[in-house]
Amino acid sequence: MHISLSRLSFFNTISSILLFSIVLGSFIYMFSDNLYNNKVTSLEKNFYQKNKILVEKEVKRMIRNIHAIRDNIYEDSKKTLQEKVDIVQHLFDNDKSTDKLAILLHKYKNVLDTIKWSNNTGYIYIYDENGTILYHGVNKNSEEKNIFELAKGNKQLSELLKKTMVNEKSFGSYKWIKPKENKNIEFDKFVYIQKDKKFKIYIAAGIYKEELDKKILDIVAEELYVSKFGENDYGYFWINTLDYKMKIHPLNRNLEGKDISSIKMTNDKFLFKEINAKALEGGGFLEYQWFRPDSMQKDDKVSYVKLINGYSLVIGSGFYLTELKEILQKEKNNLRQITDDYMVNVLLILICMLIVTIIITKFISLRIKRIEDERVEQLNMLEQYKLVLDKSSLVSKTNKKGIITYVNNNFREISGYSNSELIGEAHSIVRHPESKRKQFKKLWETIQDGKIWMGIIKNKNKNGNTYFNKTTIVPIKDSKGEILEYISSGSDVTELFDLHQEIEDTQKEVIYKMGEIGETRSKETGNHVKRVAKYSRLLANLYGLDSNKSKVLFTASPMHDIGKVGIPDSILKKPGKLTEEEFTEMKTHVQIGFDILKNSKREVLQAAAIVAHEHHEKWDGTGYPQGLKGNDIHIYGRITALADVFDALGTERCYKASWSDEKIFKLLEEESGKHFDPKLIELFFDNFELFDEIRKKYKD
Repeated sequence: MHISLSRLSFFNTISSILLFSIVLGSFIYMFSDNLYNNKVTSLEKNFYQKNKILVEKEVKRMIRNIHAIRDNIYEDSKKTLQEKVDIVQHLFDNDKSTDKLAILLHKYKNVLDTIKWSNNTGYIYIYDENGTILYHGVNKNSEEKNIFELAKGNKQLSELLKKTMVNEKSFGSYKWIKPKENKNIEFDKFVYIQKDKKFKIYIAAGIYKEELDKKILDIVAEELYVSKFGENDYGYFWINTLDYKMKIHPLNRNLEGKDISSIKMTNDKFLFKEINAKALEGGGFLEYQWFRPDSMQKDDKVSYVKLINGYSLVIGSGFYLTELKEILQKEKNNLRQITDDYMVNVLLILICMLIVTIIITKFISLRIKRIEDERVEQLNMLEQYKLVLDKSSLVSKTNKKGIITYVNNNFREISGYSNSELIGEAHSIVRHPESKRKQFKKLWETIQDGKIWMGIIKNKNKNGNTYFNKTTIVPIKDSKGEILEYISSGSDVTELFDLHQEIEDTQKEVIYKMGEIGETRSKETGNHVKRVAKYSRLLANLYGLDSNKSKVLFTASPMHDIGKVGIPDSILKKPGKLTEEEFTEMKTHVQIGFDILKNSKREVLQAAAIVAHEHHEKWDGTGYPQGLKGNDIHIYGRITALADVFDALGTERCYKASWSDEKIFKLLEEESGKHFDPKLIELFFDNFELFDEIRKKYKD
């Protein structure tokens, strides 16, 4: 019983889909837990790493904030110092009395003594141009002393004083003892100094860096007390000193100011010794136990610590692993719900797909039935196309390596070989020895690339006779685009080639005869045009012109002097030197030749028009008729000019004797870059033996 392909395909598809749905449903159920566990493992790893990255990022962000606060405070302090100096300056400027400076200072001493700030560590001092301290807001014993003497041994103060003497005002820092502190300890101090030009004194205001740093830390503490980050705001910051004092701890302020050097880790190492060491290394992570702020129970904690540049302070922050586990458990529950929902959705989709597939399969089976019917018709048509092709063309097939696997009767008849002689052989069995390798290389590159090649191939049959085949080669591919074999279809065009060769030979002979007409009128030999043609083709090939252009120039160059048909014999055949008027008329032969040929539509005659018009132009622009220069002269004209002059100099003419090679070579070397293209002269000398062979073969 015959079952159609469409019906067989329908039942096969339905059975496969049912089996696939059952197996896939089972696998989804079996592997859902495995998928869930893998995702949980990945989630735990990523969650832990994500929080480490977050903590490190937040610590570095807070350090940047601290530096920004510091920069703002320092900048504000600079403005404050300028304002304090300006107050004193205005005090003196607004006094309209004619009192001397000493009286003025005494008059405003009490006012100046009140100008204090930053816990009375900020004050004013005044000195004159000689360095004598006229007023000091804190240390009255310094008055009448010389500030330049006091600055000896204090390089920073010395440089600041010098700078002020030059610029009349400056801002800087130096180390100095602090009021009410140990006089053996010096502290960093910021100072602004400005010159009063009226009294020729210098007014200075200063503040100690330590006081500014206290203010900075107060602001930082206020920010850290409220700064939280992360899910559920679990992240907070603390700051401790390198000498093991807790500076700021938002969640345990009882620790602030206390010694924390004795706090140990579970491995008996001192916790803050490890924290400071890690910070001094450039920053990093530590794992240890610490009290949770919500329960005061010890919990595993991961913290990132880093040194605050410019201070002996370490800032740190971290996260508790128990808290992380609680957050992670929520994520696991969400993931489990998502996985279960996914499995249910997949099963629903499978059921829908099954229903849709049954409908589509039925539709496809009907389509297949229609295609089957069409295929039968197409096969019938293909058989008829094959019959037409076999009767009208030369057909052959080869495998991917080029070995013949099939030839039709037309191919066997024209090649002269039998079927057994051709099958299993390479196509080179009919290749003509004169066929160009370049053509076959291009052919193989094209068809191996999966493209169609079309062209004319020169072949040789079993009896040695030449025939030309106009061929189309098509790669036959499978459904994946892979090449299976090559099929060639062609027609014998030998008769057309013979006719074309006859026309081409006739054209060449006519051109040669036309060239000889111009030469023979001036008593030149016919071999002159042949030699010029041969020299021109050789130079064109050496210069790198393609084979077609070289061939065109070879055919066209004999007509370089065709314009001489329009020059009177009295000038052409004159044995002596031409007069200026005669030479002027002689030069018109290039325009005459150009006018004869310029309107032709043929490539060869268009090239001949260029040669006739430009072969007397010179590289340096002194030639005629247009005075063209360098590469503006067509390459056909440059090549023919050299070929014509070389042959003319070595040949006897009615107006001169032939030159020796030495004399010719000397002239050509001298005219390189003047009359002739230097590159062509170089090619000529590098390959002279080839030019000499032509000269000897076609001598007069």
